[in-house]
Amino acid sequence: MTKWMAEGGFKDIPAFDVAVLPGEQKTDYLAIEYNPRYNGASYPILIASKLGINAWESS
Repeated sequence: MTKWMAEGGFKDIPAFDVAVLPGEQKTDYLAIEYNPRYNGASYPILIASKLGINAWESS
């Protein structure tokens, strides 16, 4: 979805609320809400970007 938004001209960090529905064969990810503003998850992404970190894992 973010690739589609970027192709349409969106230039910031989007924030999505997503429902994760694990199933026996596959997991479904359903978009619930789109927030076209910075949120709590945006700040670690900005810091990682400045540090050249493009992926991380947390638990």
